[in-house]
Amino acid sequence: MFQPSFTGSSRRQRQVNLSGRTPANPFTAGGSIAGAQAAIASAQQDRVERQQQRQRLQACGRIQRVWRGHNDRRQAHKAWRDVWDAVERDQHGAYPSLDVSLTQMNRLMLFFSPTTDAGDVQRLSRYGTRQIATATASATPQDPWPGAYGRLRQACLEALQSQGQRDDENGSILDILAYCTSRSSSFDGKAATRYYRTLMSLHGVPERALTDALLAPLQRFPSAYSGLAILLQRPVDSPMLELLQSTIHPGTLAGAVARMPHEEALSRRDRIWLLGNLIGLCGSSGHATTTAIAPLLGSLADEIDFEGSPIDLDDATYDQEVLQKITARVPLSTSLQRQFNSLVSQERVRNLLAQDVKAADAQLYASYALTLLRCFPRQADDIRMWLYLGSTGQATTTVYFWEAMKSSKLVSDIVTDSRSVLSLLQASQDSSMRESWTVVLMFLELYTFLLKIMDDEEFMGRTSGRQRQSAIPIGDVAYLVTFLKNLGFTLTFNSTELQVGVRRDAKPVTLGGLPGISWG
Repeated sequence: MFQPSFTGSSRRQRQVNLSGRTPANPFTAGGSIAGAQAAIASAQQDRVERQQQRQRLQACGRIQRVWRGHNDRRQAHKAWRDVWDAVERDQHGAYPSLDVSLTQMNRLMLFFSPTTDAGDVQRLSRYGTRQIATATASATPQDPWPGAYGRLRQACLEALQSQGQRDDENGSILDILAYCTSRSSSFDGKAATRYYRTLMSLHGVPERALTDALLAPLQRFPSAYSGLAILLQRPVDSPMLELLQSTIHPGTLAGAVARMPHEEALSRRDRIWLLGNLIGLCGSSGHATTTAIAPLLGSLADEIDFEGSPIDLDDATYDQEVLQKITARVPLSTSLQRQFNSLVSQERVRNLLAQDVKAADAQLYASYALTLLRCFPRQADDIRMWLYLGSTGQATTTVYFWEAMKSSKLVSDIVTDSRSVLSLLQASQDSSMRESWTVVLMFLELYTFLLKIMDDEEFMGRTSGRQRQSAIPIGDVAYLVTFLKNLGFTLTFNSTELQVGVRRDAKPVTLGGLPGISWG
């Protein structure tokens, strides 16, 4: 029923519906507002639909373009393969010339993709065999062959990384890889890492071919050891470790490891495997090996329980279940503990200084010996005894460290000027100062142990035997007493000032069971 308004007019008011929907009651509040919102929502929906339509058209065009490119490349590769096979058909032995061989190699590199076509591995094997025969029968190839051999090396690595190859094919590819690598023009650390990662992932391949491939870059490119050192940061199978041990040069590998950043750049897991594999490959004797082992062992002193009960797990399981999940101080596996325990065997500790050591090496050997005492506290007395029984060939271990300590400027300044001790202790964070203090601490470790087993006659040097050889002369004893007196007085009288510069997490150094200074 029509309800007239109180405007004085009985004519019905005109209604205009812009949204196409059922008109709202014009006499209710908010009717015009609801219509405007519906119009805006409809416009937004239309805009979204148009945008989606444009995106569909663009996606369709992109899909078609990618498919056309893929199909064209596949057809081109098939045509190139047909041309390559036509040239190789009924041909055997060496190529007519190196130029013909280079042309055929460039054609092979155009389509080579072992993951797409397994027949490419057979083509590479055939070409490599013929090229080796061609190069053997021809004069020494010049440019561009060194670069071409580098491309062949990359192709061989791709072939080895593809799955499902037969052992005879892998053996042939490894022979070609070794030949090309030994004649390549460059072999940087990145290439070495990929090279050895591929070789160490192979299983069931001919041992002779694998050995030749492992040796090929090591004989010509020293940078190859850097790539090998990077791969040693992961567990290595025992057969592969034995094969590497028979092929590498331990000193060069140890030098490559020594040049690597350790605590800052490598995780705990990387350092553990690197140290364990390095000990297995190089042992622990020799100046280069000690240089590589010492910083690695020192960085792990607070992160590994060297003397705890080992976990009976294989290396792969131990790596996944322990090293990658436990963040606290970790126990060792049975194999790793066996490797690390070899560092503190009687023979190796006694022969630590048996090489042709120099006075300049005192800091290195002192740091290494102190690290052994820190990592193996239960065997500390045995380590001190074996060090005491060892010698450099010309002097005992105690005398060797005493001569190095006495010749340092730090000790000379403390003996001659007692007022300079405080400033020297406060400046102990300097690298040269730390090296001098390392030698001092090592000598005090040995001499404190020596005092426990000597009587008065042996101390005065009035008896024959090893004690007399190890005891320092009486004149040097007076020099040592002056050093200890000046140092001890300053440590006691100025202890408050010295504690200001010591970190709260600093750990005290122990000298033969006696409390020592806190090393910040």
